[in-house]
Amino acid sequence: MKKEFRCTRNALYMDDCAGRDDLRERQGHYIWAINEEAAWQEMAKRYPKETTAGFTVHEWFGGGNTTVMELYDGGKRPAGLIKALKEVQATGKCNMLDSGCAIAMLNNLGYKTIADWLGENLGKYIDIIDELLK
Repeated sequence: MKKEFRCTRNALYMDDCAGRDDLRERQGHYIWAINEEAAWQEMAKRYPKETTAGFTVHEWFGGGNTTVMELYDGGKRPAGLIKALKEVQATGKCNMLDSGCAIAMLNNLGYKTIADWLGENLGKYIDIIDELLK
């Protein structure tokens, strides 16, 4: 049975942001996996150049309904939404106009929070896809 794990990157961020030099400021990646090692391996797939520094993986027992949101022209959405959808697109397994397929793939890739938000905000999906395809 899969469990949810919160994973963070140990390598220094290259971007100029709060998490660049302070691990406490880093956003976690929430990954569904059968164990910590499988979650670590998923992070290694996403960040292959950072395997030497490694990743911190902890089983996530639900931190409430907290979702890190970003502001954009149309309001608020989960941080990393476009990046996650680009990952779905890169799999080649979904027609990106098929929101149901995209949501299923988001879940399969470990983006449960983003998938849940998207399912609740389908009215915004076409605008999000327009942005994704730019």
